[in-house]
Amino acid sequence: MSISEEKPTLTLEQVVQELELRIVLGRLRPKERLVEEDLILELGVKRHIIRSAFLELERRHLVDRRPNKGARVRDYSVEEVNALSAFRADLYRLAISKIRFPISTKSLAELRRIASAYEIAGQAGDYAGAVALDNAFHTCLSELCENRFLTASIEEMSTAARPIDCFRIADPATMSRAVADHQQIIEAATRGHASELAELCVNHVFASSDTYNREVLLHRHLSRKESLRR
Repeated sequence: MSISEEKPTLTLEQVVQELELRIVLGRLRPKERLVEEDLILELGVKRHIIRSAFLELERRHLVDRRPNKGARVRDYSVEEVNALSAFRADLYRLAISKIRFPISTKSLAELRRIASAYEIAGQAGDYAGAVALDNAFHTCLSELCENRFLTASIEEMSTAARPIDCFRIADPATMSRAVADHQQIIEAATRGHASELAELCVNHVFASSDTYNREVLLHRHLSRKESLRR
């Protein structure tokens, strides 16, 4: 291979995005170890890039790092999932209480544009695109409170909850529910019904966490049964 044909080196942010996507889409499972050597060979980057990526993923609450044990995909307990969801619900309630209604036509149009693009991405099986658009939708919504600190807090907790929110995103029923939720949120925002909007956002958060808890608990139960058979 000539120099001009060499595969371009990934940046730190690109490595972080790739690993985050694998975690969010379940390609890397909770408790799964991230092996430095394997990732260096696969992604073609230096060790310091992988280690810096682990640090950033830890900051985003997506992995746990332990001395001499490397990094593993974070494994949320049911209690942690419920606590995180409750905190996010409180943040959404606060943010929506700060929104000045009526919402501008421009902001509503942007929410509709993102929601439509999300639905198209899901139908096309572009789950990476759907994840990014779901993030964009909720960021656009939270920014309506016009408080950058509150918006930043919502974004940080949303990042931590991304594996929960996007769990089973490839399932048609899950995708349909998310599309319907987005539409109802837009309709409530258009009508200027703050209490209805807050309730819809809170229900959207808890629907994802309930699905995650059910599936993860079932998986752990089956894993324990399998271990006992061995």
